[in-house]
Amino acid sequence: MNSAAITQEQLDQQLKTCGWHIAATLGLGLLAVPLAIYGQGSLEAARPIFPIIDQNYGSWQAGYLLALLVLGLVWALAMRQKINHFQTGMHNLRTQRRIDEHKQLRARQAEEARQAREAARAEQAAQPLFRAGARSSKFDY
Repeated sequence: MNSAAITQEQLDQQLKTCGWHIAATLGLGLLAVPLAIYGQGSLEAARPIFPIIDQNYGSWQAGYLLALLVLGLVWALAMRQKINHFQTGMHNLRTQRRIDEHKQLRARQAEEARQAREAARAEQAAQPLFRAGARSSKFDY
C-alpha cells in the first residue's frame, strides 16, 4: 500500500468522524430546546416555594434567558467550527485525489515514453548498419 492510499484513508476517516461530531452536536442542541423550556417552567413553578426567587423573579428570569442565549451562541460557534472543519477535510480530500490522479497520469506518461524508447531502440537495432548492394560513399562508416 502506498502513502497516497494511506493519506486518503486517513482523510476519509477524519471526514466520517467529523460528520458524527456534527450530528452529535446538532442532536445535543435539539435536546437542549425542550430542556430550556422545562427549565423555564421549573423556575416559574419554584417561584412560590422559594422566597428569594419570588422577590427577584424578573432578575432570575433575565439571568436564565441570558444563560440560554450564551449557551445558544456557544452551540452555534461549535456547529460553525465543526462545519468548517468538515469543509476543510472535503477540500483536503479533493486536493489529495487530484494529486494522486496527476501522479498516476505522470506515471502512465513515463511508462508510455519508456515503451516508445524501447520500440525505437528495437527498430534501430533491426536495421542493418550497411546497405547491401548500395554504392558506398565516403561518409559511410
